[in-house]
Amino acid sequence: MTNTKHNQVMLSQPRRAGFTLVEMLVVMLILSVCVALIVGVTNNALRNSKDNETHYIQDTVLAAIKVYHDETGNWPPADPADPHNTTAMLKAMRNNKPALAKLKMLPKMALQRNDAGLLILMDGYGYPMEYFRTGGLGGKSPQLVSQGAALDDMADNINAGLH
Repeated sequence: MTNTKHNQVMLSQPRRAGFTLVEMLVVMLILSVCVALIVGVTNNALRNSKDNETHYIQDTVLAAIKVYHDETGNWPPADPADPHNTTAMLKAMRNNKPALAKLKMLPKMALQRNDAGLLILMDGYGYPMEYFRTGGLGGKSPQLVSQGAALDDMADNINAGLH
């Protein structure tokens, strides 16, 4: 009789072989939230890294500009034919040994040649920076402008100038 009773107990409780659909959906929801958090944190860290690299490039170039000014009494020139005004500035500073020593501290990716073969200054995002000879404080000192993460959004431009 115990045998029959044992068989009846086994038949009355269905055996679970795996997860239910609801359990699987809950697991997938938890995993998707975790992935979204990780992607968000990673993108934020990447953007901060590129912003920091852009600030480093700007600070280094501005230090070279300051040295150039101290040596020559003038700010490096800006060429109106150059859309970013960096070619004439970089060329002038390469002919000034103290300023050139500062420029050599730049990462290799910061100085590149464009399609026309002109030497241009790049930011941490890989976009060309603009040089304004008299755009800084009171319009009398140089300024470097990076487009930031989005080329079409002026709100995230990264500006640096001599004070």
